[in-house]
Amino acid sequence: MNIDERVLGIDGACGGWAVATCKNGKAFVQFFKKIEDVWYFYRDKLELVLIDIPIGLPHSEKRYRSCDEEARKFLGHPRSSSIFSPPCREVFEARDYKEALAINKKILGKGLSKQAWNIIPKIKEVDEFIIKIPEVVKFLKESHPEVAFKGLKGEVAKFSKRDEEGYKERMEFLRILFRKFDCEIVEDKIKGLRRDDIVDALILLATGILAIKKEGNIYSFPTNFKEKDLLGLPMEIFFVKFSRLNEIFIE
Repeated sequence: MNIDERVLGIDGACGGWAVATCKNGKAFVQFFKKIEDVWYFYRDKLELVLIDIPIGLPHSEKRYRSCDEEARKFLGHPRSSSIFSPPCREVFEARDYKEALAINKKILGKGLSKQAWNIIPKIKEVDEFIIKIPEVVKFLKESHPEVAFKGLKGEVAKFSKRDEEGYKERMEFLRILFRKFDCEIVEDKIKGLRRDDIVDALILLATGILAIKKEGNIYSFPTNFKEKDLLGLPMEIFFVKFSRLNEIFIE
């Protein structure tokens, strides 16, 4: 199966987005300033796009996302801390963190982490993009690199992705996996992006490839039911459990 540019793995980066895809036997990561630019550049071939950003958002009638709770249980300590609770849409209009905190407490009855506050511009960007071009929902799914990694390998990463050991742990596994896709990870194409952005985008790309190749079992949190937000957007986290894990270590 030709996987060229049919799948994207997208992770938020400083000033834009890290976008991983495959072409001519090479997996590489590019930098895009706007998520809409990614769509117009790749849309003609796309089959699946996995992005590490909350899509369906909590609201006054559903104050938390079940997918986040299930994902935390799936990862366990300490990786569960990477799953943060996203804000309600009303927070988009906040002028500063203090105002955002007050709005979130009023609507959802709880605070807002600094981690969530720091990426609100990106959550808002994706939200507005989907509202403007609703057809993208057919291709675009929320995922999470730590959940995706456990799905691929069958166990959580031992080290933080920001540490040298964590970067090597993830990249060594991904290089083996991409070789089984007849695809080489090319690092000279991804200069200027942080290493954790690169590895996260590649993990999501690998997950998407397995999904379209039907070489794994597709799952999403929440497991036994569906949740949507007030705009009808799914509140879910997509991942794949690789059903032939041991075969990738057979050279």
